[in-house]
Amino acid sequence: MFFLRKKLLLLLFMLTLLISDKVSMFKVDGMMCLSGCVVKVNSIANSIDGVKRASVDFKKGILTVKYDSLMVSEDFIMNELSQKTTYVVKIAEKDFGKKMFDWLKIF
Repeated sequence: MFFLRKKLLLLLFMLTLLISDKVSMFKVDGMMCLSGCVVKVNSIANSIDGVKRASVDFKKGILTVKYDSLMVSEDFIMNELSQKTTYVVKIAEKDFGKKMFDWLKIF
């Protein structure tokens, strides 16, 4: 019985770790160069405690961040980037379903 309880606690702990990971996308306006701007945004985002991975798509101006939501929030990430750069940072709009229903505009 003790062994089963120990396994159950370990499983719950592992699930908590998996569930706490979150991926958010941020629109970063004001980046002018591929080398300096992208490196600066990446290094600032990756230096935040709780951020596991950050990458910038320069052409789209999108920063994608994988982070532990128990340690850091979207607002904190946006504030850090806004304070340490001159860029305008906001949560990227998700356009899921927008294209799917575009055909309704003809009616």
